[in-house]
Amino acid sequence: MVHSDLARRRLTPAPRLAWRPALRWSCWIALAYAAPLTAGRAVVTYRFGGDFAAPYLWTLLGLSTGFALLHWPVLAVAARNPATAALVRSALQWAAVSALTVYLVLALGALWDDHTLAFVAKYVAPDLAGAR
Repeated sequence: MVHSDLARRRLTPAPRLAWRPALRWSCWIALAYAAPLTAGRAVVTYRFGGDFAAPYLWTLLGLSTGFALLHWPVLAVAARNPATAALVRSALQWAAVSALTVYLVLALGALWDDHTLAFVAKYVAPDLAGAR
């Protein structure tokens, strides 16, 4: 009978959520957001002057950390399966390499070109009077 077959089958529970690797990945994402913002702010304040540790910087860092921690539950679900965890780890590594490449191109461009530095200042230091 169909009902007895279904009653005999045991449902296998889903693997537990992997909170620890997800937290580690979320912290790396937060660092990947915060590092270029902080470095960009340092370059802009060095070039144009002003207060480095202004409330705008702390707001940016808080928002980037909060946004990174929003990924934590999704990453915990993805890290349950070893194959999916490897895929996520690889994707995060390639995203970090790509972001570092873009940052270096912008940073090197800002060394020789004030227009690129003004572009960076528009996002990381719009509160500075000299950056406008």
